[in-house]
Amino acid sequence: GVDKADNPKTEDWSLDIVGFYIEIGQYDSALHYWNHYTSLPNWNNPNWGWRPGKKLALTGLAQIYTMNRQYDSAIVLLKDNLIYFDSLLRYTTGNYHHAGDYGTMIASIALSTIYDSLKNYNTSLQYAKDGFNHANAMNSRPEVMHACQLLSRAYHYLNNNDSAYTYLEKYVTLK
Repeated sequence: GVDKADNPKTEDWSLDIVGFYIEIGQYDSALHYWNHYTSLPNWNNPNWGWRPGKKLALTGLAQIYTMNRQYDSAIVLLKDNLIYFDSLLRYTTGNYHHAGDYGTMIASIALSTIYDSLKNYNTSLQYAKDGFNHANAMNSRPEVMHACQLLSRAYHYLNNNDSAYTYLEKYVTLK
């Protein structure tokens, strides 16, 4: 096969470009490239691609929905991903198990972020705990930091300031 760096017109670049536009907060451009990627003939072919990778790609769509405050659509996608990635954790080993861990971490932190935005701190706390545990187990520092921020905020708004301070300290130490 041709390396994607040799041919920037290949579909492999689309998700990279989606990620870039998500990072800089350009919802319309991110959605444009997402729609381009998913309009490719292989996207709906169940035998094409690595299913965990396709499910992780849907996390990008959930981020786009979140950027546009379409929280209900993002929550549906992320909860579906949690069910899928949880099944990988329970019933697989190797790369699939690792994908389950990673996917659960990403979806949990994304859900916690949404519920934090909605000021539903009890639900945010539950997802942040799960995301923190997976991130910590995987030594994924950026996600541990993000989860610590979410945990600190949720605990603060739930009037548990000792726990809020504990996670704020962890966040500051990692930063």
